[in-house]
Amino acid sequence: MELTPEMQMSQLKWLPVILITVLIASPLKAEPIRTFFSVENQFPRWEQLEVGLEFNNIEQEVGFQDITYRETSLYARYGLLDNFAVLLDIPVAQSDVSPGDSETGIGDVGLGFQLRTYEDIFGYPYFIPYVTVTFPTGDEDKNLGQGDVALIGGISFGSTINDWIDWVIDLGYRVNSDEDNQVLIGHSYVWNVSDEFAILTEVAYRQEIEDMLDNEFLFGAGINYNWTPNVEMGLLASTGSESTESELNLRVSYSF
Repeated sequence: MELTPEMQMSQLKWLPVILITVLIASPLKAEPIRTFFSVENQFPRWEQLEVGLEFNNIEQEVGFQDITYRETSLYARYGLLDNFAVLLDIPVAQSDVSPGDSETGIGDVGLGFQLRTYEDIFGYPYFIPYVTVTFPTGDEDKNLGQGDVALIGGISFGSTINDWIDWVIDLGYRVNSDEDNQVLIGHSYVWNVSDEFAILTEVAYRQEIEDMLDNEFLFGAGINYNWTPNVEMGLLASTGSESTESELNLRVSYSF
């Protein structure tokens, strides 16, 4: 039986209740990821949970159209082991095309796995292979989803400079069913000003997947701040080299 949009939204209402129930049973603190363009060596511990909201706003100019794409995601990351985490991402997307229509609805739900295969005794260097599957829950005709299953696989490698600058290189590859496959590269630096506050500088490369788009480079800067031992916030503002005029990422996480 095919689920209607009303049935999908009704099922989503139970997600916060499920997450809160699991949170109450998880007393220890996880380590939320801080970077946006790469997978950093920040893992929840065994049976620990990280939940949060992530907002993404993209302004693009494609041909004669101005496109604004917004996505607000409820996500959860759970430590199946100390070095193995599972990630669930449920987005609500909004696409505003001018000239054109504005559409809002659920986006493509993602399910991912992250495995730290190597970590030195000091915590660096490290290797993290990962894989994410996105499901076609978003409406492709309304520009809210891809319309088919997509698979993203990659590996990140990171280390530390002078014990206060963390860096990551992330090499990824996205396999699309109906479009060209895509190379994704992220390179991030985390400048640890204090135990609570860090400055982020990040670069991303995204290979074009349609003839009307070009290969994209994004250059971003932002901050990450621990409001409390459990509440963390990250913000990254970026500009693109081609069609993307600006991109804004905001993440607030609560960890146990």
